[in-house]
Amino acid sequence: MSLEILDPDKTIEIPVDVAVCPYCKTKLVISPDGWVEEDDGFVCDSFTSWCETEPEIDASSEEWDKFLHSHDIMPYVYQLPVDQKIEAWLKSHYRFNLPNTAST
Repeated sequence: MSLEILDPDKTIEIPVDVAVCPYCKTKLVISPDGWVEEDDGFVCDSFTSWCETEPEIDASSEEWDKFLHSHDIMPYVYQLPVDQKIEAWLKSHYRFNLPNTAST
């Protein structure tokens, strides 16, 4: 299987058969924000995720309070396993187009 090369600023929709939001079971989107170099290129080892029910940035504080109250329950129990699935899926499908930082 060949790996797709992505730019580091690429937003990635996570297929629902890989993972969904552990709180509301909707689609997740991620934005990679950390990488590590492996033998075959840079892999994502850190990302920010959000689900499709997250309010817009200019939403009312009531909307945000409701969302945060329902999406911040024991993240190490619920969110961490989802993040681990996503990270494994990313590593098996993508490499990132980052400059090689190795000294020559």
